[in-house]
Amino acid sequence: MNYKGDEVGYHGIHKWLAKTYGRPTLCENIECNGFSITYHWALKRGYEYQRKRKNFLMLCASCHKKYDITDQVRRNLSLAKKGKPSNRKGTTISEEGRLNISEGSKKAWTSDRRVAQALRMKNNQIARK
Repeated sequence: MNYKGDEVGYHGIHKWLAKTYGRPTLCENIECNGFSITYHWALKRGYEYQRKRKNFLMLCASCHKKYDITDQVRRNLSLAKKGKPSNRKGTTISEEGRLNISEGSKKAWTSDRRVAQALRMKNNQIARK
């Protein structure tokens, strides 16, 4: 194993957190409604990805999403919905690109549906024997 210390990235830190402190089991947000069953390790604002527990919060999925959505992210999402550049590279998806993505999704979904249908038919044939 190649130990990187504090130079580790996102996935390495999350593996370290899980191994050292276990999976998160509660939400540290005092305003949380407490109905979630899914919890995440969230990097605190202003901190860096380092092997320090104090840099992270345990948050439920809902609170984590709210915590990570900043005003800048909201602006970027709004611009992206309008087809305008929102990232540093200034790239956008053209209408043709959107249609291609949509068609690709439909083909994948149709293909998955056909495979599932074929498996059901095969299972029914096996069950009849």
